[in-house]
Amino acid sequence: MKKQKDLVKYSGLSFEEFLLDDFFVASNLCPTEESVLFWEQFEQDNKECLDHYLAAKKCLRDINKDLLKPHQVATMWERIKTSNRPVKSKRYQYLYIGLTAACIAMLFIIKNLYHRDIRNVLFQS
Repeated sequence: MKKQKDLVKYSGLSFEEFLLDDFFVASNLCPTEESVLFWEQFEQDNKECLDHYLAAKKCLRDINKDLLKPHQVATMWERIKTSNRPVKSKRYQYLYIGLTAACIAMLFIIKNLYHRDIRNVLFQS
């Protein structure tokens, strides 16, 4: 829990300093029972200098509003999943198998040509 000295620290902050403070942002976006009690105590103890605090709190709330409707989020998520799905995976598997087989065949051909050339050299001498 934040202590009394922390209440004093926050009483002198500007609008921008509130928005740059990790505890302030975290406790407004994901409040816990502890952070709610802390900020309630802060509001009670600092009634004369709440302007910056309330403005920063409102700014976070406004920024954090749902910019998209739930169905829009679901649609966008489906498009993201679809675009990340390997659509042509079978085609690429067949291509990979074909290229691998071609490489192996080339190795056998080269090996046979090499051995044939060596045999010709050995048996001709």
